[in-house]
Amino acid sequence: MVFKVLLFAYRKPGLSPTEFRHHLEGTHMGLLKRLFGAAFPISHVRRYIHRSETDQSGDAQHHHPATVLAGDQFDFEYDVISELTFENEDAFKEFFAKYQSEEIAAAIREDEERFLDSGKLRAVVLGEVHETLR
Repeated sequence: MVFKVLLFAYRKPGLSPTEFRHHLEGTHMGLLKRLFGAAFPISHVRRYIHRSETDQSGDAQHHHPATVLAGDQFDFEYDVISELTFENEDAFKEFFAKYQSEEIAAAIREDEERFLDSGKLRAVVLGEVHETLR
């Protein structure tokens, strides 16, 4: 049975949504694939919050507002939701053990400091997943 994890990540203050996305896609994902090798998830899907590319606020916390349909800006301060899918829980444990190793953790932290507000990073294990198609 597959094992899924959701990550909620926030861009570093001062970066635009485009700069954040370009670094995550162009640099960070390649680094993760190299560091984890066969322990990399079978799928790593990233869903970016749609944000204005124009800074519309003097409030640094709410630059580049999200396109909110229900709720308010404070509900959507994260910039990307990542869904990591592993073959099973044992595969996740192998990944997480590597993630916590000193060498890999240091390399990830060094890169994250360039684009990510890592103090706000959140992660949770998903339970059942249901999908309804047209």
